[in-house]
Amino acid sequence: MRLLLYCIAGLVADWLLYVVWAALPLRADELGATPLQLGLLMASSSAVYVTMSIVLGAAADRVPRSILARIGTLLMIGACVLIPVADSAWHLIALAPLVGLAGSFFWPAIQAAVGSEAMAGRLERDIGFFNVSWSVGKALGFLTGGALMHRWGFSNALLAAAAGAALVFFVHPLRDPRVGTRSVLDDQADPRLRLAFLRLSWISNFAIYGVGAAIGSQCVKWIKSLGAVDHDLFYGRFLGAIFAAQTAAFVVLGVTRAWTYKRWPIVASQLVLAAACFALPVLPAPWMLLALAPVIGVGLGVGYAASIFYSLHTPAGHGRYAGFHEAIIGASNFLVPLVAGALASAFDLRWPYWLSGLLCLAVLAAGHAVFRATSTTSAKESTT
Repeated sequence: MRLLLYCIAGLVADWLLYVVWAALPLRADELGATPLQLGLLMASSSAVYVTMSIVLGAAADRVPRSILARIGTLLMIGACVLIPVADSAWHLIALAPLVGLAGSFFWPAIQAAVGSEAMAGRLERDIGFFNVSWSVGKALGFLTGGALMHRWGFSNALLAAAAGAALVFFVHPLRDPRVGTRSVLDDQADPRLRLAFLRLSWISNFAIYGVGAAIGSQCVKWIKSLGAVDHDLFYGRFLGAIFAAQTAAFVVLGVTRAWTYKRWPIVASQLVLAAACFALPVLPAPWMLLALAPVIGVGLGVGYAASIFYSLHTPAGHGRYAGFHEAIIGASNFLVPLVAGALASAFDLRWPYWLSGLLCLAVLAAGHAVFRATSTTSAKESTT
């Protein structure tokens, strides 16, 4: 029952979050934002999210997680009420950190709770259910956010998100009786092998989540350049299709453990995503973007699922590891869209996607080097 409540809370929380993140770039574009300002919009929120996720993730191992999550929902309500007063792109950039602050209270706490309360042999199943839930919410958030912006405007879209935050406040479980407890792991993997996969998945997820953020922040300009009719609706549909495919990947990964402690799923997801990024800026028609969206979504899904699985597949410290997982996401959300926006402003609108493809390949090489170094150390220690 508690897992169901966590899943409902995650679904609704991500739904309202991505109503906001669908509406913010569209509103900034209405206010004449440059590609660099679109990157700064997400970067300003992510800078707060990075620092506070580390702090609050550690706190989630010591204080009731339900309290942290509810503080996050109240902060999100406040953000949704305050942000519509912005009357310029720079004003939006100044207020966006409120969204990052709200998320830093909510996400490490709820992920740590899911990890701590999973029984032995059921961690990947419980994480799978939770991933599917929030990913459904993310897809719905982009779909409905674009539609709300198109029909009712920015202020009403954010008021709808505030109402969703109020619902999360009530459906999140009231108590977390297992803070600080240890989980019983169901495998005999060497601790340093776990560490090798944890590092590999974190490095991979930095690139993968950053690419998703760059596409989300910059594609409104690209969609308009292709002449899409009702570009706000198309924007929501394109991103909704990406995260619907991500959800499908989570469903598959949640019902099997065949992919765990294997490198090829992480490598394949980065190669697939890199290929999609290189293809995106050469497609001549908007409908072709929709055909490419499932490929992008599957690439994103594998990378994220690996990162959260290895982060929580530990005997203790779930809040701390969930906090680092979310901080890495926040760091990529800060850096990659910011650089992508700067390149688009300095050169042209295709550069964010070329950057994303190159980043996937570069991080693939870095992850390989780190994995080999960690696993080699493990082998030497085992021999000794």
